[in-house]
Parts: sequence; C-alpha cells; structure tokens
Amino acid sequence: MNSSEYRDTETIFDSSNGMESSFKLLSSIEIDQNVASSSSAFTELKINSSEMKDSCVQTGKTLTHGTPRKLKLRSKIRTLQQKLLSVKSNNTHEITEEDVTTFTEKNYPSIANFVKMQMHLTKVAPKGARYTTEFKHLTLMIYFLGPKVYKFLRKTLQLPSKSTLLRITRKWEINPGFNDFIFSAIQIRVNTLGTLARDCVLCLDEMSLKTFLFYNISQDSIIGYHHSISGKSYDVANNVLVVMARGINSNWKQPIAYFFLNSICSVDDLIKIIFSATTKLQNIGLNVLSVVSDQGTNFMKLSKQLNVTPEKPYFLSI
Repeated sequence: MNSSEYRDTETIFDSSNGMESSFKLLSSIEIDQNVASSSSAFTELKINSSEMKDSCVQTGKTLTHGTPRKLKLRSKIRTLQQKLLSVKSNNTHEITEEDVTTFTEKNYPSIANFVKMQMHLTKVAPKGARYTTEFKHLTLMIYFLGPKVYKFLRKTLQLPSKSTLLRITRKWEINPGFNDFIFSAIQIRVNTLGTLARDCVLCLDEMSLKTFLFYNISQDSIIGYHHSISGKSYDVANNVLVVMARGINSNWKQPIAYFFLNSICSVDDLIKIIFSATTKLQNIGLNVLSVVSDQGTNFMKLSKQLNVTPEKPYFLSI
C-alpha cells in the first residue's frame, strides 16, 4: 500500500468514530500477537544457543575414551572380575564336617570339641543323645552362669535338659567337710560378679538331728558317725553344723560345708572351720567381711576367745 492510499484510508476512518475504534482494537490485537511470537522466537533462539554452547564446551566421548584415569579403572575392573571368577571356581568344593572340624581345631581350639559334639548331636534323636564328660561339665558351667541364658541357648543348640543336669549333680559325692570341687563350681559364678557383689558374710548354724546310720552303697560307707574338721569317730552324730556364704550387696547364698557332730561343735573346731572357710572363699575371689551365728554357748565362748566385744566387734583372720 502506497502513501496516497494510506491517507485515503485514514480519512475514511476519521469520518466514523465506531469504525475507527474497531480498527484500533484490531491493530492492538495484531501487535500483541506479533510481540508474543517475537518473544517465543527469542526464547527458543536463546535455548538453542545455550544448548549449542554446552555442546561446544562438552568434550566428546571419542576424545575421553582413552584417558589414563579411565584406562586405569578399566584395568582394575578386569582384575576384580578375574578374582571373582577364581573365587567362584575354588568354592565349588562342598564343605564337609571334616573341613569344619579342621578349621575349628586350627583357629578356635577351645570350642573345637563343642562344635564337633554339636554336629554329631544333630544326627541323633533327642532321646538317644549321649554326652561326653567334658561336654557335661561345659553345659553345667553355662547353666551356673545363668539358667535363663541356658534356656535360651537350648532353642538353637543341642544341649542337655535341666533334668539331665540334675542327674549329673546327684552323682557328686558331697562328703562332710570342705569339698574342693564345690569351690571350683562357685568360682565359675564368682567370675561373673562385680566387685560389690563379691562382698559376703560367713554364716554358721547348728541344728539337732535324729541319730541314724545309713549305708551308702555307691560309696560303700556308713553315714551318720561323728565327722568334724578335726577327724572322724564312731560316735553317732546327733548334731550338724552348716556353713554358708551369703552376699551383702547382692542377693545370693551358697552352702559350702557341713559337719556331723555327736555334740555341739567345740571352740577349737569352730576357729579352724571359720578360718579355713574364709581362706577358701578368698582364694576364689570372694571378700568375707563378717561372721554371723546365733548365741549358742559355743559361739559365745568363741567370741571371748577371739576377744570380740561391743567396743571391738571384729577379729583378725590368721
């Protein structure tokens, strides 16, 4: 359109206000559409330019394929893959019981017999299980450390029942006097106690017995005669002295000895019993801090002989 035509058109629209406003509205709409298309084209051009810039900055794969770092990593991967294949090929051998036994004897000799016994018991019916003496002693040790722990372990391990353990202890020959194996059993439990829990008192008490003689077939001996720390006699016993250790800071107690007497225990024998019991308990890690008894005539004489008074309520251990 030339300039003369443009002027004529402008004159024609000036003659009518309604047509002029419509033309202005259409012109503004066309301008907005042109601006929007221009801005979108600019945005697209900007995005394309940024992509071109990134592609120009990014190093191509052909150039970085043979860098020293990547070559080193590929070599390491190949080495690990070869090791993995060799391990898989070596593990094709099935592990036998002999292999497990050899491994445990070499690396863990203290539990080798236990592991061997467990493998054997898995093949035997529960009622047909037979246990070695060493295995019984080990299970008794575990039970002494904690009955609850033993009950928990029996769910996964092949261990004797509680009744079996009781039958084992019934075979122990607990004779009058001090029995060393009792202190060995107590020491297993003492090793798990803390420092304060090891403090204890030594309790002594006498009681009357009905005179009676009993022939023990298993020991081939007659029980019921006088048997004190000083020796034996053929006088029929009518009293018994029981010695027991009891915790001060912890709730535990354990009888450690008993003596059959044909009368009340003499003062000299009481002194020997007290000092012997104190020494044996201290040897297994217990701390004897006091001695407790009733007010029997022999104990009253004992306190006088040891110079125990209300002002000096103690005596020194020999």
